[in-house]
Amino acid sequence: MIAMTPLGLLLVLLVLCSSILVAHGGDAAAGAYMVIATSTMKPKTFCSGHKVAPGDVPSPNSTWAPLHHLYGPCSPAPSSANSTAADVAASMADMVDDDQRRADYIQKRLTGATDDKQPMAFSSRTSQYEKNGQYATNGGLGSVPHLKSLSTTATTNSAPDGTSAVTQTVIIDSGSDVSWVQCKPCPLPMCHRQRDPLFDPAMSTTYAAVPCTSAACAQLGPYRRGCSANAQCQFGINYGDGSTATGTYSFDDLTLGPYDVIRGFRFGCAHADRGSAFDYDVAGSLALGGGSQSLVQQTATRYGRVFSYCLPPTASSLGFLVLGVPPERAQLIPSFVSTPLLSSSMAPTFYRVLLRAIIVAGRPLAVPPAVFSASSVIDSSTIISRLPPTAYQALRAAFRSAMTMYRAAPPVSILDTCYDFTGVRSITLPSIALVFDGGATVNLDAAGILLGSCLAFAPTASDRMPGFIGNVQQKTLEGCSANAQCQFGINYGDGSTATGTYSFDDLTLGPYDVDRQGLPLRTATQYGRVFSYCIPPSPSSLGFITLGVPPQRAALVPTFVSTPLLSSSSMPPTFYRVLLRAIIVAGRPLPVPPTVFSTSSVIASTTVISRLPPTAYQALRAAFRRAMTMYRTAPPVSILDTCYDFTGVRSITLPSIALVFDGGATVNLDAAGILLQGCLAFAPTATDRMPGFIGNVQQRTLEVVYDVPGKAIRFRSAAC
Repeated sequence: MIAMTPLGLLLVLLVLCSSILVAHGGDAAAGAYMVIATSTMKPKTFCSGHKVAPGDVPSPNSTWAPLHHLYGPCSPAPSSANSTAADVAASMADMVDDDQRRADYIQKRLTGATDDKQPMAFSSRTSQYEKNGQYATNGGLGSVPHLKSLSTTATTNSAPDGTSAVTQTVIIDSGSDVSWVQCKPCPLPMCHRQRDPLFDPAMSTTYAAVPCTSAACAQLGPYRRGCSANAQCQFGINYGDGSTATGTYSFDDLTLGPYDVIRGFRFGCAHADRGSAFDYDVAGSLALGGGSQSLVQQTATRYGRVFSYCLPPTASSLGFLVLGVPPERAQLIPSFVSTPLLSSSMAPTFYRVLLRAIIVAGRPLAVPPAVFSASSVIDSSTIISRLPPTAYQALRAAFRSAMTMYRAAPPVSILDTCYDFTGVRSITLPSIALVFDGGATVNLDAAGILLGSCLAFAPTASDRMPGFIGNVQQKTLEGCSANAQCQFGINYGDGSTATGTYSFDDLTLGPYDVDRQGLPLRTATQYGRVFSYCIPPSPSSLGFITLGVPPQRAALVPTFVSTPLLSSSSMPPTFYRVLLRAIIVAGRPLPVPPTVFSTSSVIASTTVISRLPPTAYQALRAAFRRAMTMYRTAPPVSILDTCYDFTGVRSITLPSIALVFDGGATVNLDAAGILLQGCLAFAPTATDRMPGFIGNVQQRTLEVVYDVPGKAIRFRSAAC
């Protein structure tokens, strides 16, 4: 098992960015099943474009480029591959086999069993399925003069006047660190055919080879392959499926998107490559890994080491790759769910997350979270997901149980749950959701469940091996890695959430004070962990918050009443708790034994109404209703069941209410602390054994002092 270190500074975010295949059918249970027409699984002859695009507002801190399947109507060049049905049937197995080689290699890297220099066996054939299991984007490279004899594509504001960037179609790969393209000279068969013209360094006015003695060459680390005769830095990459690329490590300008040029981008200028990973008619690979040479790290200053992508569900739709956060996408942040990104000093290239549970057809699988403890690599180029055998067997059993109405088909390589949908017009699939550490629940699109007609999951060799979240499962999801800054996420009790960047800055409280160490915990020395507030009775008045004890307020200490602040190792330290002992209504104590309040009450500034044990609440309600018989009753409002209609009433006579706390502290509530929009602002807890609450309505006009070292809560009436 590999050691994992959760990083506060790393986060993965996922959000549905498009869903064009799913239509909910008649008797399919809501959320548990999805119905797809088999016609949507067949290739289309037209490109439907982006379901959702990142936007076109120029920004100095973000850029984006479209993603497309290598072959299909959205690809910028027509496919050169013509496959028969028999070819496709056979080639899916080849694709899965090569995918398994990549997974095996990454697992060895993560466990320290191999390094970048060790070659792997590779397949000599590349399938149509495999080609459509990879995703490509277009980037402009270099600056060349406009010459009719060169096939170039002009880009806006990307090169000096009179020049343009040569468009290169590359595969995006979040599991590698060095980007590269084929460069002249690159003769066959040492290199592979590509749809774009070969990049010619001699024709670029901004190209330069990286010198052998430079820091950039030294930073290549295991990808460095010595020096050429003219002292140029040489690179070499071995991919997980055995493919290799070698050549000269270089500088040039890279154009991504319509607005941005990355000056002095470091990449490999390959003069030889072999293996199935790049027999796609593409120019090379755009590396998005965590290593120092990747595009993400090279653009860290500009884009903050934040990137995201959305893989299109079919070859007839487009996805996108984003660097940074475009301004128009900032508003989408609340729709993301997040999970910590894990790090490994042995293999910083790979992005890893912790899976906690899997839900099939609305029911969690009976798999302990510890089964997933070896983590999972989330990777743009690994095609199918791998799960620990214990989890995979549970998933397979649940999926097969939900698919008994369909004919089984023979396994395809390691995919052992396949179906024959011949003659079937629509398929009812059980929904599958992946639950990650921190509670992030990701519902897979229908396109993320099947590969061909097989369940697109497979088992790892053992529960102790790292798993994978493959690109099939990532279809229609936007995955974002933000690895430069510490991200936070808060879930509040009412379902509200807040996410963003955890930060330092100077905080000014009042006209005199600047705390240069930051407020959280750092104010304990300065203010002694004492604070107070007074909640105003209405929107037309002001309250206050105080840290510490101002000198001029020391004289008011005798006017406070005090009750012990409770603590317990079995309760969360976040909450402040006190012990209520009695309630007095209209000058008369309620006949409620003190033991009814023994589970304590949380005093909170954001909880609105107070909650009492049912026994106490029923007594309070009865006494309050007896005192209010002269007013018309009104219907209940949610859990507030004692409401009145004061229409036409000029003044209201309310019975006084006082709360008596442990130690004898008696707090008389202000009139603003009794009613909430015509209703008694109290409600019952579920049972007498549940903790209660002192809500902020009851705290109106009271100064409430939280004296943590003194272990006391103090109250002063009519304070604001």
